[in-house]
Amino acid sequence: MRNLAAAAWLCGLLLHDTHAWAHTRLPSTYWRTSAMAVPRLGGVHSCIGEPAEVPTTLGDICTEAIDSVRSALMGGKRGMRVDVGVPALDMRSRMFDADVLARLCLEIGSALTLLKGPILLLTPGMSTGAAIISLLESDDLEWSDDLRSALQVSTLSVSRPPPLPADPREPPPSDLPAAVIVVSLSPSSDSDDPSYLNGRAWLGLAPICAVVCINAEFRVPPRELSDFDATFAFVSYGVTKTAANERGEGVGDPETAGRALLRRNAPGLWRLLLDVVGDGSYILVSQTEQKPSEEMIRDILSREINGARSVAAPGGAQVTDPRSNLEALFAASPDASPDASPDASPDASP
Repeated sequence: MRNLAAAAWLCGLLLHDTHAWAHTRLPSTYWRTSAMAVPRLGGVHSCIGEPAEVPTTLGDICTEAIDSVRSALMGGKRGMRVDVGVPALDMRSRMFDADVLARLCLEIGSALTLLKGPILLLTPGMSTGAAIISLLESDDLEWSDDLRSALQVSTLSVSRPPPLPADPREPPPSDLPAAVIVVSLSPSSDSDDPSYLNGRAWLGLAPICAVVCINAEFRVPPRELSDFDATFAFVSYGVTKTAANERGEGVGDPETAGRALLRRNAPGLWRLLLDVVGDGSYILVSQTEQKPSEEMIRDILSREINGARSVAAPGGAQVTDPRSNLEALFAASPDASPDASPDASPDASP
């Protein structure tokens, strides 16, 4: 018999299914944002426990990412990360859409035109590169010829930065771009593929030139990313809970407990939002200057789910790497049930 009087809740987290956003058209926002514009950062001024606004479409997410990159540039940042946990932007997902990733990359590129000089866009494969070139040459973008010509597209497998002078007092090579966008960098299983090493070499150019790393996939981030600013982050979780007895042992089947979002819009704070109903009505449950660790996320959500029960159950909420195994965590349709990895189990460990 379940002892509910003494029970707390064991919480499980999964990246939330955002199938409805997968093919949302991303509008050009270059016309809207000027070099001196003040970025819009929705929800930054929310207080703990108060409602928080969140973007409801992929287009809104893209707009916020552009504002964040511009804000970081104006704040002097030259190494920036943009992480958007949407299946249409993940090359390992069956829902990956090269056209959607192309649009996001070009919009981020438009934000970098605050800098004078060429902008180099480096893609992990030919399909994304071809989609970017096709969109860049189309009439869908309401861009000037100068803006179009500022963007150069290549692949990580063939592009490597020129060598820097041994003496740091010497000027850098004159052929360096003003900014570099490195897209979906991840370690390669092919030892003959230089993409990973080339990508790390480009990341190492910050702060000599501006570098934006979009949706990198690492279990252990390389040292070149250690000083990068987490300029924009949008990580969505589905939350489940399992009843626990007085010993902290899970009892019964997991139940849906809503959704959670981990967000940052530069130069704002890291914000953890929770929607316990699952209807999009989020409240702010935590905001910190530093990115919360997995243990912090586990403890905060456990306390919120447990409500009046002040002590989180042993084991707490189980948090997986928010950028790992998107293919397993995002179903192609509500009926799809791909095989999840052991780390992506909805059940919390006792």
